[in-house]
Amino acid sequence: MALHKKPWLFLFFLIVLIVLQTNVANASGKPLLSRQFRITAEMVYEFRFKDASLLHSQEGRTDDVEKAIEALMLNWWQGLTYDHENGFFKELKVLAGKSMFSNSDNETLNSKQLFLSLLAGIYRIRLAAIENDKAIAGRVFFTILPNLKIVLSRPDEYEEYMLLVGVYNHTVGGIRRHNILLRPFLVFLPPANADFGKEMLYKCTNSENIAIATEAHYFLFKIESEIYDNPVASKRHIEWLSDKFPENIVFQLDRLRVYQRCNLPVSELLIELENTIHRSQLSETPKKYFLKILLEADKSI
Repeated sequence: MALHKKPWLFLFFLIVLIVLQTNVANASGKPLLSRQFRITAEMVYEFRFKDASLLHSQEGRTDDVEKAIEALMLNWWQGLTYDHENGFFKELKVLAGKSMFSNSDNETLNSKQLFLSLLAGIYRIRLAAIENDKAIAGRVFFTILPNLKIVLSRPDEYEEYMLLVGVYNHTVGGIRRHNILLRPFLVFLPPANADFGKEMLYKCTNSENIAIATEAHYFLFKIESEIYDNPVASKRHIEWLSDKFPENIVFQLDRLRVYQRCNLPVSELLIELENTIHRSQLSETPKKYFLKILLEADKSI
């Protein structure tokens, strides 16, 4: 499914996406999430799912909120290695339903609970986008909108908040500029400035926190490609991602698609991608899934 051909899906996909698989430092520099959590997250980016799962299930961990965030992240990324219908996405739906807090709870949520609530809603929206379910996407979005407003009102409190403010402003501001048909649906949302959002995201790309920098590059790639339809501008960001995480097959496939759109040679990329798939920790079923995508890409050249 091409999200750029379904702008409402991309709207839901991006305007609320805080990626919580990262270290969050407040003004005093004290991390919100543990070092072990950050290691797990980096393993997931590297497609080391077995190692990440072992660390996640390690005995002696007592932070249930942090473990729930990890579980959402693990199920999302592993679900991406299969076709749309798979056990990881089914489990993610269950976890998201248990983890979203009601609007009446918002005033009493601590920072980790707020992040968990938003992450659960975000992943549920992303699944709805994959399944082309507008009703679920809309219902979940307006459920977590109060939490989104809290974050937008506190952009300097955490580095993740800066990331979200950048994503929200650059995406919604861009849609208001370039998609007249969607403008009526945006009147219910907070104001957005596309240029300010882009500036915030570029600041995040320079973060010493590799996960924050990774997510900033990822969203600049997605926004430039699918909101602004500018594959040339998105190219540098997907190259950064795929160079940083060469074993991440999702990033490598995105790089292949961008190169195809830019009419760049892809023969070497196809060979390297096939090798990456074969040597990955993935089981045979996801390997076959990715190899099928690769074969279709090769035929289209």
